[in-house]
Amino acid sequence: MYNYRQLARADLNLLVAFQMLMEEGSVSGAANKAFVSQSAMSRTLQRLRELFDEQLFVRQSHGLIPTQRATDLYMQLQPLLTGIDRVLDPVSFDPAQLNAQFVIACPSLLSSLWLPGLIGRLAESAPGVKLRSIEAVENPTKLLTTSTADLVVHSADFDSKSLSSTPLPDATTLCLVRKGHPLTQQKMTLKRFLSYPHLRYFIPGLHTDDQGLIDYHLSRLGLQREIRYDGHDMQTLLQITKDSNCIFSLASTAATLKQAADWQGIALLQSPPELQMSKLPMSLFSLRSRAQEPALSWLAKEISYCFQ
Repeated sequence: MYNYRQLARADLNLLVAFQMLMEEGSVSGAANKAFVSQSAMSRTLQRLRELFDEQLFVRQSHGLIPTQRATDLYMQLQPLLTGIDRVLDPVSFDPAQLNAQFVIACPSLLSSLWLPGLIGRLAESAPGVKLRSIEAVENPTKLLTTSTADLVVHSADFDSKSLSSTPLPDATTLCLVRKGHPLTQQKMTLKRFLSYPHLRYFIPGLHTDDQGLIDYHLSRLGLQREIRYDGHDMQTLLQITKDSNCIFSLASTAATLKQAADWQGIALLQSPPELQMSKLPMSLFSLRSRAQEPALSWLAKEISYCFQ
């Protein structure tokens, strides 16, 4: 049990001054080291006597001689001052020395675009870091407050005072169709876009009132598309795209275009101008109370980089 009244009387500056007096062996030397006047250091010496209620130094012509009490105090203070110094030091963080596992909740459509690149980067810069991804849910707050996930990729307009968010990079809207689709030989217009059936990737929390992002923009124009299939498995959606005349629309970043090179049998078309986006409507969320953790802040930056 701490004696808080006694601790409240103590001034850390006095202990630092005592350390300097012991090291320098004179008031003038300690004053120079502390960048204060000799008179100020003399007053500090008097306060030390009052704090410990006894004489700590004997003045002699060549300086100060510590009493036995002062020598004992000096030995006791070394680990304490070292500990305080470490506490006050800025936290240093080196990803290469990190050994930890992080859980990231993200729609599988998006995680397939940036996660492979992130794994490759971490293998070089942070080999001790392990990742696990889980599917996003409608309410990211529960995932984060229960420590089910450390970071959540979710709809950017989700609002919670307990969460901190980082916007993800700019994006555009792409339309995926099979190679040889009639639209590959025509200019994509809104009328032609609506003349074909559509596939929709369902993202929990982003689709509300049976509307995805494209449907939301269409509804503002008083229009509606025909949804032939709703799903959350990327490979299934791509396979249906290759085997039909359906259009599969999705938000695209540079990471999407890199991944698209592996989508054999798929052609990428720009969506109609009316449906273009300037930003990806997703953000990376964490608990506000953890947002300044060095490891979590570093990982969030790595994820944002891999979206670019």
